[in-house]
Amino acid sequence: MNTVRPRQLLVILALMIACAPTGSKAQFIRFAEAPQDWHGSLQTSVSRYRSDYGVELDLVAAVHVADKRYYDKLNAYFAGRDLVLYELVTDGNSTYSTRGMSESGLSVVGWLQATAASLLGLRFQLDEIAYGASNFRHADLSVSELQAIMAAKQENFFTLFVAMASAQLASEQQARIRENLPASSFTTMALLSAVRSEDRSQAVKYLLGKELGRSGSIAIDPAMESQLTLLGDRNEAALSALRDVLEQGQARTISLFYGAAHMAGLERVITGELGFELEERLWLAAWEIP
Repeated sequence: MNTVRPRQLLVILALMIACAPTGSKAQFIRFAEAPQDWHGSLQTSVSRYRSDYGVELDLVAAVHVADKRYYDKLNAYFAGRDLVLYELVTDGNSTYSTRGMSESGLSVVGWLQATAASLLGLRFQLDEIAYGASNFRHADLSVSELQAIMAAKQENFFTLFVAMASAQLASEQQARIRENLPASSFTTMALLSAVRSEDRSQAVKYLLGKELGRSGSIAIDPAMESQLTLLGDRNEAALSALRDVLEQGQARTISLFYGAAHMAGLERVITGELGFELEERLWLAAWEIP
């Protein structure tokens, strides 16, 4: 793993703030502590639901930078599914890269993700998942659709991320009062201890993983979520694609592969409106630290 310098740490922090998950009482991302200092595991869930008419639907929570073994396990799992509906704001070509997204600002997010993956000794999701598989189907906004929504709301990518950060902060403050939410891992003392440790990269990765797991328990109010373009509008795109598949009735095992931030809103609709009931929740280790 590369040594993380203070300036590079700021890049990683910017990514994590922009892409921090939001959760519900049912977590879709968590952090498991280990007995040794700076050891643990960031884990994401595969939540399985079943309908009265026999359709098996998995919500597969994702983190966009993770260990190669994590993506290998997901690829093997996806190969056995009838259909995988996936998240990716794309320009519509088949390269599955961020190169065609520069005009929308998404290339900045892609660059942050790829940079963070390199600095933390992780892999970038777009480089590892087999999006070209025949059972994969796009279930997200296109770049032009996202731009049209943003224009109608008079938004840009700066205001989008400010809105996300503000919603996260407001939800965290409410959770502190209501649910005695644990404090953030990113204290001044914790960061100083991490950068002074013998293995700075491992310590920083530990703090980031712990914070991502903690923030996954913070629920954004459904009304607030619906107003957030990066959550509400994209969840609507995913659910529209899912409803089309269910109406066609051709797939019996379906996976909805989206970032962990989207899972609470998706679960609320599939259990409250689409008639699915939770059967089990399995956990995959996305980051093993060390």
